[in-house]
Amino acid sequence: MYSILITTPISRQTILIDVGGKLSFPTKEWEKRVTRDQVSNSTIPLLKSKGISKIDKVFLTHKDVDHIGNLETLLTGFKVKEVNFGIGLEKNKRISNVINNYPKVKFKNLRQGDTVDIGGIKLNVLWPKKSSIGENEDSLTMIAKLKNKTWLFTGDLEQAGEKEILKDYNLKIDYLKVGHHGSKTSTSKELLQQSRPQRAFISSGVNNRYGHPNKETIDRLKQQQVEYFNTADYGMISWYYYFFNNNEKTTTFLKGDLVENSRTKK
Repeated sequence: MYSILITTPISRQTILIDVGGKLSFPTKEWEKRVTRDQVSNSTIPLLKSKGISKIDKVFLTHKDVDHIGNLETLLTGFKVKEVNFGIGLEKNKRISNVINNYPKVKFKNLRQGDTVDIGGIKLNVLWPKKSSIGENEDSLTMIAKLKNKTWLFTGDLEQAGEKEILKDYNLKIDYLKVGHHGSKTSTSKELLQQSRPQRAFISSGVNNRYGHPNKETIDRLKQQQVEYFNTADYGMISWYYYFFNNNEKTTTFLKGDLVENSRTKK
Protein backbone atom coordinates (compact mmCIF):
# COMPACT_ATOMS: atom_id res chain seq x y z
CA MET A 1 0.00 0.00 0.00
CA TYR A 2 1.26 3.44 -0.90
CA SER A 3 -0.23 6.61 0.59
CA ILE A 4 0.97 9.96 1.97
CA LEU A 5 -1.13 12.03 4.37
CA ILE A 6 -0.52 15.76 4.82
CA THR A 7 -2.47 17.98 7.21
CA THR A 8 -2.11 21.75 6.99
CA PRO A 9 -1.52 23.97 10.03
CA ILE A 10 -3.98 26.59 8.80
CA SER A 11 -7.67 25.59 8.87
CA ARG A 12 -6.58 21.95 9.27
CA GLN A 13 -7.11 20.84 5.72
CA THR A 14 -6.20 17.33 4.63
CA ILE A 15 -4.30 16.06 1.59
CA LEU A 16 -3.85 12.42 0.58
CA ILE A 17 -1.36 11.47 -2.12
CA ASP A 18 -2.48 8.11 -3.54
CA VAL A 19 -4.91 5.81 -1.78
CA GLY A 20 -3.17 2.46 -1.91
CA GLY A 21 -4.46 -0.87 -3.08
CA LYS A 22 -3.38 -4.47 -3.21
CA LEU A 23 -1.92 -6.17 -6.25
CA SER A 24 -3.52 -9.51 -7.07
CA PHE A 25 -1.53 -12.53 -8.14
CA PRO A 26 -2.71 -15.98 -9.27
CA THR A 27 -3.33 -18.25 -6.28
CA LYS A 28 -4.47 -21.79 -5.75
CA GLU A 29 -7.85 -22.37 -4.14
CA TRP A 30 -6.36 -23.39 -0.79
CA GLU A 31 -4.26 -20.20 -0.71
CA LYS A 32 -7.24 -17.87 -1.01
CA ARG A 33 -8.45 -16.05 2.07
CA VAL A 34 -10.87 -13.25 2.84
CA THR A 35 -9.12 -9.97 3.58
CA ARG A 36 -10.40 -6.44 4.10
CA ASP A 37 -9.14 -3.77 1.77
CA GLN A 38 -6.41 -1.58 3.16
CA VAL A 39 -8.38 1.67 3.13
CA SER A 40 -11.07 0.13 5.37
CA ASN A 41 -8.52 -1.64 7.54
CA SER A 42 -5.88 1.08 7.91
CA THR A 43 -6.46 4.44 6.23
CA ILE A 44 -9.95 5.32 7.45
CA PRO A 45 -9.30 4.17 11.06
CA LEU A 46 -6.08 6.22 11.07
CA LEU A 47 -7.86 9.32 9.79
CA LYS A 48 -10.59 8.97 12.41
CA SER A 49 -8.03 8.42 15.17
CA LYS A 50 -6.52 11.80 14.26
CA GLY A 51 -9.89 13.52 14.37
CA ILE A 52 -10.03 13.91 10.59
CA SER A 53 -13.56 13.78 9.19
CA LYS A 54 -12.89 14.72 5.56
CA ILE A 55 -10.19 14.78 2.90
CA ASP A 56 -10.03 18.06 1.04
CA LYS A 57 -7.83 16.90 -1.84
CA VAL A 58 -6.73 13.49 -3.05
CA PHE A 59 -3.90 13.29 -5.58
CA LEU A 60 -3.56 10.17 -7.73
CA THR A 61 -0.08 9.83 -9.20
CA HIS A 62 -0.85 7.19 -11.86
CA LYS A 63 -3.00 4.19 -12.67
CA ASP A 64 -1.22 1.33 -10.84
CA VAL A 65 -3.43 -0.63 -8.45
CA ASP A 66 -1.12 -0.15 -5.47
CA HIS A 67 -1.64 3.60 -5.84
CA ILE A 68 -5.32 3.95 -6.81
CA GLY A 69 -6.89 0.53 -6.23
CA ASN A 70 -8.83 1.53 -3.13
CA LEU A 71 -10.21 4.81 -4.52
CA GLU A 72 -13.83 3.63 -4.70
CA THR A 73 -13.68 2.30 -1.15
CA LEU A 74 -12.36 5.64 0.10
CA LEU A 75 -14.99 7.68 -1.75
CA THR A 76 -17.75 5.42 -0.45
CA GLY A 77 -16.58 5.23 3.15
CA PHE A 78 -15.20 8.72 3.76
CA LYS A 79 -15.98 12.30 2.77
CA VAL A 80 -13.71 13.46 -0.07
CA LYS A 81 -14.12 16.88 -1.66
CA GLU A 82 -11.77 16.72 -4.64
CA VAL A 83 -9.67 14.20 -6.57
CA ASN A 84 -6.74 15.40 -8.69
CA PHE A 85 -4.63 13.47 -11.21
CA GLY A 86 -2.27 13.93 -14.14
CA ILE A 87 -3.96 15.06 -17.33
CA GLY A 88 -5.16 12.12 -19.39
CA LEU A 89 -5.82 9.76 -16.49
CA GLU A 90 -9.52 10.61 -16.77
CA LYS A 91 -9.52 8.47 -19.94
CA ASN A 92 -8.55 5.40 -17.92
CA LYS A 93 -11.62 3.14 -17.73
CA ARG A 94 -11.45 2.74 -13.97
CA ILE A 95 -11.10 6.47 -13.32
CA SER A 96 -13.78 7.28 -15.89
CA ASN A 97 -16.21 4.97 -14.09
CA VAL A 98 -15.36 6.55 -10.74
CA ILE A 99 -16.00 10.04 -12.14
CA ASN A 100 -19.42 8.93 -13.39
CA ASN A 101 -20.33 7.11 -10.16
CA TYR A 102 -19.42 9.91 -7.73
CA PRO A 103 -21.01 13.11 -9.09
CA LYS A 104 -20.70 14.95 -5.75
CA VAL A 105 -16.90 14.72 -5.83
CA LYS A 106 -14.94 17.25 -7.89
CA PHE A 107 -12.41 15.70 -10.30
CA LYS A 108 -9.61 17.77 -11.80
CA ASN A 109 -6.68 16.98 -14.10
CA LEU A 110 -3.31 18.66 -13.71
CA ARG A 111 -0.26 19.25 -15.87
CA GLN A 112 3.19 20.81 -15.59
CA GLY A 113 2.94 24.44 -14.46
CA ASP A 114 -0.28 24.05 -12.46
CA THR A 115 -0.32 25.03 -8.78
CA VAL A 116 -2.68 23.77 -6.10
CA ASP A 117 -2.95 26.02 -3.04
CA ILE A 118 -4.50 24.53 0.08
CA GLY A 119 -4.30 25.71 3.67
CA GLY A 120 -1.17 27.77 3.07
CA ILE A 121 0.64 24.97 1.22
CA LYS A 122 1.37 25.24 -2.49
CA LEU A 123 1.86 22.06 -4.49
CA ASN A 124 3.54 22.87 -7.79
CA VAL A 125 3.06 20.33 -10.57
CA LEU A 126 6.27 19.40 -12.42
CA TRP A 127 4.93 16.45 -14.45
CA PRO A 128 3.22 15.27 -16.67
CA LYS A 129 3.89 17.78 -19.40
CA LYS A 130 1.14 16.58 -21.74
CA SER A 131 -1.91 14.32 -21.77
CA SER A 132 -0.98 10.73 -20.97
CA ILE A 133 -2.51 7.42 -19.93
CA GLY A 134 -1.19 7.17 -16.39
CA GLU A 135 1.78 4.85 -16.79
CA ASN A 136 4.78 5.05 -14.45
CA GLU A 137 6.49 7.50 -16.78
CA ASP A 138 3.40 9.74 -16.61
CA SER A 139 3.37 9.95 -12.81
CA LEU A 140 2.01 13.14 -11.29
CA THR A 141 5.10 14.76 -9.77
CA MET A 142 4.82 17.65 -7.32
CA ILE A 143 7.08 19.83 -5.22
CA ALA A 144 5.84 21.50 -2.05
CA LYS A 145 7.27 23.61 0.74
CA LEU A 146 6.11 22.53 4.18
CA LYS A 147 7.21 25.15 6.69
CA ASN A 148 10.92 25.58 5.81
CA LYS A 149 11.44 22.21 4.11
CA THR A 150 10.95 21.46 0.42
CA TRP A 151 9.57 18.03 -0.49
CA LEU A 152 9.52 16.25 -3.84
CA PHE A 153 6.84 13.63 -4.52
CA THR A 154 7.43 11.59 -7.70
CA GLY A 155 5.00 8.66 -7.65
CA ASP A 156 6.55 5.93 -9.81
CA LEU A 157 8.23 8.34 -12.23
CA GLU A 158 11.16 6.74 -14.04
CA GLN A 159 14.61 8.19 -14.68
CA ALA A 160 13.76 9.47 -18.17
CA GLY A 161 10.98 11.62 -16.71
CA GLU A 162 13.22 12.83 -13.90
CA LYS A 163 15.79 14.01 -16.43
CA GLU A 164 13.13 15.86 -18.43
CA ILE A 165 12.06 17.68 -15.26
CA LEU A 166 15.68 18.62 -14.55
CA LYS A 167 15.81 20.31 -17.96
CA ASP A 168 12.88 22.54 -16.98
CA TYR A 169 13.58 23.18 -13.29
CA ASN A 170 16.60 23.89 -11.12
CA LEU A 171 15.47 21.64 -8.29
CA LYS A 172 16.75 22.10 -4.76
CA ILE A 173 14.96 20.06 -2.13
CA ASP A 174 15.31 18.93 1.46
CA TYR A 175 13.31 15.71 1.45
CA LEU A 176 12.61 13.21 -1.32
CA LYS A 177 9.88 10.61 -1.52
CA VAL A 178 11.88 8.00 -3.43
CA GLY A 179 10.25 7.02 -6.71
CA HIS A 180 8.72 3.62 -7.46
CA HIS A 181 9.34 2.14 -4.01
CA GLY A 182 13.10 2.28 -4.54
CA SER A 183 13.17 0.57 -7.93
CA LYS A 184 16.44 0.97 -9.85
CA THR A 185 14.46 2.55 -12.70
CA SER A 186 13.87 5.68 -10.59
CA THR A 187 15.89 8.08 -8.42
CA SER A 188 18.68 8.74 -10.88
CA LYS A 189 22.14 9.93 -9.97
CA GLU A 190 21.37 13.16 -11.85
CA LEU A 191 18.26 13.82 -9.77
CA LEU A 192 20.15 13.31 -6.52
CA GLN A 193 23.13 15.40 -7.62
CA GLN A 194 21.06 18.37 -8.73
CA SER A 195 18.31 18.38 -6.09
CA ARG A 196 20.63 17.50 -3.16
CA PRO A 197 18.07 16.06 -0.71
CA GLN A 198 19.10 15.69 2.92
CA ARG A 199 16.81 12.73 3.52
CA ALA A 200 14.88 10.25 1.43
CA PHE A 201 11.85 8.17 2.35
CA ILE A 202 11.12 4.81 0.73
CA SER A 203 7.72 3.12 0.74
CA SER A 204 8.11 -0.65 0.40
CA GLY A 205 6.67 -3.75 1.99
CA VAL A 206 8.52 -6.33 4.06
CA ASN A 207 9.85 -9.18 1.88
CA ASN A 208 8.04 -7.83 -1.19
CA ARG A 209 8.32 -9.96 -4.32
CA TYR A 210 9.94 -7.17 -6.33
CA GLY A 211 12.93 -6.82 -4.04
CA HIS A 212 12.27 -3.11 -3.46
CA PRO A 213 14.25 -1.09 -2.70
CA ASN A 214 16.86 -2.15 -5.23
CA LYS A 215 20.51 -2.22 -4.16
CA GLU A 216 21.44 0.12 -7.02
CA THR A 217 19.07 2.77 -5.67
CA ILE A 218 20.40 2.39 -2.14
CA ASP A 219 23.96 2.65 -3.45
CA ARG A 220 23.10 5.88 -5.29
CA LEU A 221 21.62 7.35 -2.11
CA LYS A 222 24.72 6.38 -0.14
CA GLN A 223 27.07 7.76 -2.80
CA GLN A 224 25.30 11.12 -2.62
CA GLN A 225 25.28 10.95 1.20
CA VAL A 226 21.50 11.00 1.43
CA GLU A 227 20.13 9.64 4.69
CA TYR A 228 17.23 7.28 3.92
CA PHE A 229 14.42 5.53 5.79
CA ASN A 230 12.34 2.62 4.52
CA THR A 231 8.84 1.72 5.71
CA ALA A 232 9.80 -1.96 5.47
CA ASP A 233 12.20 -1.31 8.36
CA TYR A 234 10.31 1.35 10.32
CA GLY A 235 6.63 0.91 9.50
CA MET A 236 4.59 4.08 9.06
CA ILE A 237 6.83 7.15 9.10
CA SER A 238 5.47 10.48 10.36
CA TRP A 239 7.10 13.88 9.96
CA TYR A 240 5.99 16.76 12.18
CA TYR A 241 6.90 20.41 11.98
CA TYR A 242 6.07 23.14 14.44
CA PHE A 243 4.28 26.17 13.06
CA PHE A 244 5.77 28.80 15.38
CA ASN A 245 9.43 27.75 15.13
CA ASN A 246 11.73 25.74 12.87
CA ASN A 247 11.72 22.57 14.94
CA GLU A 248 10.74 19.26 13.37
CA LYS A 249 10.50 15.62 14.34
CA THR A 250 10.32 12.29 12.50
CA THR A 251 8.70 9.37 14.29
CA THR A 252 8.08 5.79 13.22
CA PHE A 253 5.48 3.18 14.07
CA LEU A 254 7.99 0.42 14.82
CA LYS A 255 10.95 2.28 16.33
CA GLY A 256 9.55 5.48 17.82
CA ASP A 257 11.29 8.83 17.41
CA LEU A 258 13.87 8.74 14.65
CA VAL A 259 14.96 12.31 13.98
CA GLU A 260 14.56 15.45 16.05
CA ASN A 261 15.53 18.67 14.28
CA SER A 262 18.82 17.74 12.56
CA ARG A 263 19.84 15.00 14.97
CA THR A 264 19.29 11.37 13.97
CA LYS A 265 18.72 9.10 16.94
CA LYS A 266 20.43 5.73 17.05
